[in-house]
Amino acid sequence: MSTSPELQSTLTLLHDPRNWRKACQTIVKLGDRNALIPLIKAYEQRWEGSRQPLLKAMSALNAAATAPNLFDEASNPEIQRLAVHLMEIFPSEQALPRLALAARSVEPALRAQAGRSMVCQPQTPAWEQEMISLLKSPDECLRGWVIEGLSLCDRASARQALLSHLLEETNPILHDKLAALDLQ
Repeated sequence: MSTSPELQSTLTLLHDPRNWRKACQTIVKLGDRNALIPLIKAYEQRWEGSRQPLLKAMSALNAAATAPNLFDEASNPEIQRLAVHLMEIFPSEQALPRLALAARSVEPALRAQAGRSMVCQPQTPAWEQEMISLLKSPDECLRGWVIEGLSLCDRASARQALLSHLLEETNPILHDKLAALDLQ
């Protein structure tokens, strides 16, 4: 990531949550989208205070439109996971192809993040089809997220897919979760 000296200096402020507001104001002023990954890393820090400055800065840097590109350009699975987390916080239809790819990754952390992120996406017909296809994933954690997402969808086709999957689900916890849903 090639960044200006001013941005590099500002990014070091993100290590201390007490400096987030000041850092975010400078980042927004600079308008450098290279700051999105460090911002989401700061967002993931354990901190009991408000993350609002980070969210505002990521929004100002157009995270929804930029996150899919960050995923494509990522040099490693952890950067891809961070980009997928951005797609969770800033959902968009453009994220779906990357999230589908991430959900099929060999990296467990990336698959889990993709599952959480898929639940937050706009419930378009393309989203529904992708979610239904992911019910066949061997990853039980991912299937759990998919079941949750499809259970929130109002379309009869989503309920039908869950009802059909009930007969196939081998994990007892997921089976019970499905059985408890009102799928009729």
